[in-house]
Amino acid sequence: MVPHVAFIECNISGSGFRAVAAAKELGYRVTFVTRDLGYYRTPKQPLSYLLDGCDHVLTTETNDQPALVAALAAHRDRYGLDGVVCFSEYYVHTAAVAARALGLPGPDPDAVARARNKALTRQALAAAGVPNPQFAVVDTAADALDAAAEIGYPCVLKPVDRSSSTNVRLIPGPDALVEHYTSITRHTRHSRGWRLAREVLVEEYLQGPEFSVETVACRGEIRVLGTTGKGVVGQNAFAENEHIFPAPALLPWQRRYVQDTAVAAVRALGLDHGVCHTEVKLTGQGPRIVEVNARVAGFPVPSLVKLATGFDLTAAAIRLAVGERPAYDPSAPTRAAGARFFTADRAGVLTGIRGLDEAARAEGVAEVGLAAEPGQRVGPPVSNNDLLAHVLVVGVRPWDVASRLDGIAAGVEVQVADRAYREAA
Repeated sequence: MVPHVAFIECNISGSGFRAVAAAKELGYRVTFVTRDLGYYRTPKQPLSYLLDGCDHVLTTETNDQPALVAALAAHRDRYGLDGVVCFSEYYVHTAAVAARALGLPGPDPDAVARARNKALTRQALAAAGVPNPQFAVVDTAADALDAAAEIGYPCVLKPVDRSSSTNVRLIPGPDALVEHYTSITRHTRHSRGWRLAREVLVEEYLQGPEFSVETVACRGEIRVLGTTGKGVVGQNAFAENEHIFPAPALLPWQRRYVQDTAVAAVRALGLDHGVCHTEVKLTGQGPRIVEVNARVAGFPVPSLVKLATGFDLTAAAIRLAVGERPAYDPSAPTRAAGARFFTADRAGVLTGIRGLDEAARAEGVAEVGLAAEPGQRVGPPVSNNDLLAHVLVVGVRPWDVASRLDGIAAGVEVQVADRAYREAA
C-alpha cells in the first residue's frame, strides 16, 4: 500500500512547497490540509506549484485542534491515512496533537509545545542543566526593564512564539527596550488568525559565532547529521544571510562540544521522534542554546545538507511521519555547500538586483533565486522575511565555499530607488 501523508499547512518561503514535492518523489499520496488555500497564492509561487503535488486538499479550521482531528479522522475513513507532518513552525504542535489523537507516528505533543514556546524551552533547559543564556519571562514593560537591568545591556528582547527571527532585537538601553516591547505586544493575532502569546523573553546577549545542528530522532535514538555555520545581518536584528555546511572554522573538539550541547537540549525537551534544528552560539564560556525547533530547518539548510551529503532531511521527516526509519550514511560529508542572501541597505523601492545572471554562471553555483520583484518596497533586514535573493554554492571544502560566496557577493548589486550599492562580501 502506498503511504498517505497529510501536510498541516506549510510556510510560504518555499521549503514547505518543496516538502510536498519531496513526498511525491517518494511515491507517497499527499493530502494538503489548510484553513485558507488562497493564503498560498503568491506572485512567485502560483497555487499550481503546490497543488500539482497533492492528491487531495482538505479545507478545515486548522486553528481549532479538535475540529482538525475530526476532519482528519473522517478523511482517513474515506482515503486511509498513515501520517501527519508539518513544515510550518506555527503548526508543528497542531500536527503533533493530530498525529497522537489518530494513533499515528509522531513526537510527543508536550515536547513539541516546549520547543514551540521559547519561554517553556528556556525553563526546561534550565531545569535539565543545559547551557542557557540568562533570561526572564515578562508580561509588562516594567518587568522587562527590571529584568534587563539585572541581566545587563545590551540584551535581547523577543516574542516567545514567532519564527524567522521576527521581532528579535538587540536592545542597547531602556528607551529602546520600551519601544520594542510595545512593538512586540501591539499585535495580538498572527496573519493566520491565531492569538499571539503575551509573554516576552528578555535574554542575555550571547557573543560568539552561531551554528545550527541538524538531528534525526527515531524511537529515542538521536543522530547528528552535521553542523551549519551561520552569518547574520541587520542593525540590532538577526536576519540570517549566510549558511555553510559543514561549518568552517570549528576544531573537532569544538564541533563535538556544540553537537553534544544540541543533543542534550533535544533530549531535555523530550523530542525523541522527528527532525530537529537546534541553534547554538559558541561563546567564551562554551556553547549556549539559542533555540530548538521541532521541525526541519527552513531554506536553505536542507538544500545544503543534501548538496553536501546526499541526505534529504525533508524526506527523512516525511518517512518518520509514516513510521519508517530513514536510511542514511553517517559518514562525513563528501563536499561542502553554502548560501548567501542579498538584502537592501536602506528603505525604498527595489529597482533591480544586478549580477545574478553572472552569479549563475560562476564555478560551483548550484542555484540562484529571487524572492523580490522590482517595484517592491524594501528596507534594511530585520528578519529572514527581508532576504531578497540568494545563491547556493558547492565546493570541496567549507573554505572553498566561503571564498566562492565572497567572490559572487562582490559582483552583486542591490538597487534601491535610483541608486545602487555593492553588497559587502
